[in-house]
Amino acid sequence: MVILIGGGSSVGKTAAAAEMARRHRLQHLQVDALRAAESDPAVNFVGSSPEVWDLRPEMLRDRLIEMGALLRPQILRLVSKLLALGIPSVIEGEGIEPSLQEFLADRTLRLVFVAELNEQRLAETLANRPSDGADRFRRLTVARRQSVCRMNRLYGEWIEAQALSRGLPCLASQPWNDLADRIFGAATSRAAPA
Repeated sequence: MVILIGGGSSVGKTAAAAEMARRHRLQHLQVDALRAAESDPAVNFVGSSPEVWDLRPEMLRDRLIEMGALLRPQILRLVSKLLALGIPSVIEGEGIEPSLQEFLADRTLRLVFVAELNEQRLAETLANRPSDGADRFRRLTVARRQSVCRMNRLYGEWIEAQALSRGLPCLASQPWNDLADRIFGAATSRAAPA
C-alpha cells in the first residue's frame, strides 16, 4: 500500500507520516525531496526570497496549485515505482493534490488530505514547528507572516473542496495527538478506488 498525504504547510503531514511509518513499517518519503531536485523556479518559489510573500495570498495559493501540477509527473513516477516494487510507503507534502486520483488507478493506493483553516493556528504552528522554517517565518514582517497564513488557509480551503468533490477524505489538522491515527484510518477504511 502507498498512502499519499497532501495539504498546506504546517498542518502535521510530516509528523503524522513519520509516526505512521514507524508504527506500520512504511517507507516515509517527502515531496520536498522531489521539489529540491527541480530547477524550475515555479516549483521552488516558496523560500526563494522574503519578497515572494508580498504577493497577494490568492496569487500565492495559485502558485502552490501550479507547483503541484508541475510536480505531478515526478510524483506519479515515484508512486508507480513504489507500487511496482511492492514497497509499502507513505509520501507526504505540498504538491500532492486531489487531481492525482485521476492518474492513479491502483487499488493499493490511498490519498488523504489535511487542512487547517484557522489562520491564527497556522501562525502559531508556523512559528513553533521544529524546523528551520520556523526561524524564517518569525523573521518575516507581520504583513508577510499574515500573507503566509492567509495563503495556507486559502490553499487548505482549495484542497478541502477538491478532495471532497472527488470523494477523498480531508481531515482537520487538529487535534495533533491523533492525526496519524486519523490519517491511517481514513486511508485503510475507505473502499478501494474504482
